[in-house]
Amino acid sequence: MALQLTVPNMACSACSDTIIKAIEAIDPSATVQADPKTKQVNVETQASEASVKQAIATAGYQIETAMETVTATPAEDRAEEDLSQDLAQ
Repeated sequence: MALQLTVPNMACSACSDTIIKAIEAIDPSATVQADPKTKQVNVETQASEASVKQAIATAGYQIETAMETVTATPAEDRAEEDLSQDLAQ
């Protein structure tokens, strides 16, 4: 499972190392990238999202899940336009 998390109180490389070690403690095969400049932690893991978040929190850091952007398909756009036109009549 791929996760992208925002950790607002990750301030330095020592913080990112601590977060990486916390995640690797629950999944030694996890691939973790932590960037204190962007506050982003990218994780590829077999552990659950809840377990990863708990490991980061237990290490003393806050977690905000990154917002996902959902884009409508062209068919959904057309259906929405048709509905709007029907309602306007």
